[in-house]
Amino acid sequence: MDHPLKPRPTIEEVNKVVRKAYNKRYCLHPDSVKGTCEGDIVRAHTIQRNGGLSKITDPSNHVYQFSLHPFKSQPELIGIREASTFTGFCNIHDTRTFERIETQPFSAEKDQIFLLAYRALCRRLFMYRNDVDVNESMKNWADGRTPIEQHVTTISSFYCNLDTKTYEIQKVKYDNILSNKDYSHLKYHIVFIDTIPEFLCSGSLILETDFSGRRYYKPGSKEIDLKIITFSIIPIDEGGAIAYASIDEGEDIQSFFKSIINLDKHLLPNAITRYTFEYHEDNTFISPSWWNKLDNLTKNAISKRALSDDIGFGEMRPNDCLLDDGHSIVKWNITKIISNCS
Repeated sequence: MDHPLKPRPTIEEVNKVVRKAYNKRYCLHPDSVKGTCEGDIVRAHTIQRNGGLSKITDPSNHVYQFSLHPFKSQPELIGIREASTFTGFCNIHDTRTFERIETQPFSAEKDQIFLLAYRALCRRLFMYRNDVDVNESMKNWADGRTPIEQHVTTISSFYCNLDTKTYEIQKVKYDNILSNKDYSHLKYHIVFIDTIPEFLCSGSLILETDFSGRRYYKPGSKEIDLKIITFSIIPIDEGGAIAYASIDEGEDIQSFFKSIINLDKHLLPNAITRYTFEYHEDNTFISPSWWNKLDNLTKNAISKRALSDDIGFGEMRPNDCLLDDGHSIVKWNITKIISNCS
């Protein structure tokens, strides 16, 4: 005999679990285990506030960000004090570790490129760990949910754990580089543009597709030592810089960078824009004055990409998701490219 479902958890109960997971405060610096932390755990910015987010803000110090809420199809305003932050470093380690990219002009030196990548990777790991905690709590809420809903939660939790393990492996490698200052394995492709970017970003992802339509990672894979690419868009004194970086080896990484290198320069700005919103909408921050001037067709094209993360487990983005879609969204002029990839 079937038993009636018990009441579902309330929205407030779910929000309480999410808040508890995402309000954790601890230091990710490798020396934290030695007791070298000083000061409080801070709301570390993955994109610096002063000289970074402040360059694209509206008069009330807000920028746009796409909401994680599944029913919100347009970006929402967020204050730059809260934008791009996570509680993953103590005051002294945040200040000292990232000083070269916080207080000095970006000149694409290897240590600066690495620090942009390291900060992006640490945030992604921090978020994955929180996701794992949320999923585990949801698994315990079997009451009130159908067997299909329970199965989806179980699958989501399983693959979130795998992704987290990939990032834990990467974190060890990045920590060793940070400690030894040996950047010999760092691969990068830096694009300089002549204007302050209309949106800024700090992101990291498991390599999935590239600009030629090639697929690498397939959802459902049980591998845990996958290739990772980090990505940053920052303002600089002369305009802006877009940095792709990885510490991984192998043909897949070479192929990904080759797909960028092979793009015509005049196509590259909008290819970067597609990549940003296809994969990194959760930590991309948009100039309100720029967004508000876009026509509805362009806004909808960007929003569609930003919502593409809502695909289910076992489903895949199209292999050609980064190929030209006919939308010319930005008008950047490329002034210089620095790369150690061929």
